[in-house]
Amino acid sequence: MFIIYYFENRKQYLTLKNGELIKNTLFPKKIKLTEIISIREFAGDLKLITQKTEFIINTQIIEQNSLVELKNELNNYNLK
Repeated sequence: MFIIYYFENRKQYLTLKNGELIKNTLFPKKIKLTEIISIREFAGDLKLITQKTEFIINTQIIEQNSLVELKNELNNYNLK
């Protein structure tokens, strides 16, 4: 558990790079922004939905300025 804690404190939670949103966990998860068909907000989380998967982002651990930037980037894709 110490290794996971150390890793997550050293890396940023999310990275936006080349049209992909990457959740930096011990096993990174990626989603292409062009594949997102729907975005839902529920209980402090953002749920990005594609045809195949759901990508859940915990917004409570994201800095407010970064959260505003993330939402602005997601709004550029004109999703529901």
